[in-house]
Amino acid sequence: YYGSLNETGRNDPSLKFFATLSGALGDAFFMSLLLAVSLESAYPEGIFLTLTSLAVYIVLAIMRTHCERDEDNYFSEFYGEGGLVTKCQSVSLGEYIVRSLIMLGIIVSLNYYLTKGRERLLDVVPPVTTDVAVSYSKLRQMQALRIGFLVYLFSPTIQVILEAVVLDSW
Repeated sequence: YYGSLNETGRNDPSLKFFATLSGALGDAFFMSLLLAVSLESAYPEGIFLTLTSLAVYIVLAIMRTHCERDEDNYFSEFYGEGGLVTKCQSVSLGEYIVRSLIMLGIIVSLNYYLTKGRERLLDVVPPVTTDVAVSYSKLRQMQALRIGFLVYLFSPTIQVILEAVVLDSW
């Protein structure tokens, strides 16, 4: 999309649609993978919740991408107390709400797993077995996953701060 935009100077709607859609689907699968890993470690029944949230997020992402494709915004408009609101804005709001709930689920389930894992390891009596070593390894992996997720979560903020620092220095 961006190569075509750079060469021709024109915005091709179909390429923009697929670029936006692929970005939204990539985000959906990445967050669902994180949710599946964190829920599977905390709750064995978490796969149903993961698949349900993935389906809802994908539907909302496709609807938002479809809204962005249409410059006319042919969806009907309705009036709220705050003024004119379009259905496309409602779809974007729904997508952000589902995304926030998925992220909250990831944080809660990772913290739950880490807390329960630490409690189990504190109750271990001296004859250390291979199960204890595996538990320590899983706990370390989940801590790394939590740190990686926090970096992903704060990366837009860090990017804005870096851009402000770079633009101020010019």
